[in-house]
Amino acid sequence: MLGVACGETLDDNFKYDIYYDPADRKHSPCKYLGIYKNKRIQGVGKIINIVTANKTSDGGLEIINPTKPVTEEQKQRILGIIESSLKNTQWDIRKGEKFWIVDQFYRTNFKKNSPGGLLGKKYFNLKKYIPGLSEKMNAQTIADHLSEQVWDIEQTVVTK
Repeated sequence: MLGVACGETLDDNFKYDIYYDPADRKHSPCKYLGIYKNKRIQGVGKIINIVTANKTSDGGLEIINPTKPVTEEQKQRILGIIESSLKNTQWDIRKGEKFWIVDQFYRTNFKKNSPGGLLGKKYFNLKKYIPGLSEKMNAQTIADHLSEQVWDIEQTVVTK
């Protein structure tokens, strides 16, 4: 699972079941996405598409390199979060953004135990936190299991 910091966009992430990030940021492939704010992963969703998109002058979308064909419903969700971002955060995400579309973000309370916040992103091996993890588990079940867990940022020891 990829955990990403959301901050002030968390409500929109839940409303549209989308996380967005600049298109030039690199990420490793993963199946699930966790959204983080206030020292905890608060939502987990199964990634169903990753789309770079630019809003066009006629109100449509220019779709670039989707991982799967983009449905009309997914286009509407992208357009919705673009407009909401402009209104609620004044962030202009009409061009150069990558949209991570999930089936649904399911609420969780996967608490960070170490000091400080999550800066950027963190990859989680879910097998470490969910004994008996199987391919049959859905995002809601994973979110439920993670609510009972805590995590920390592993500290790197530097020796001279």
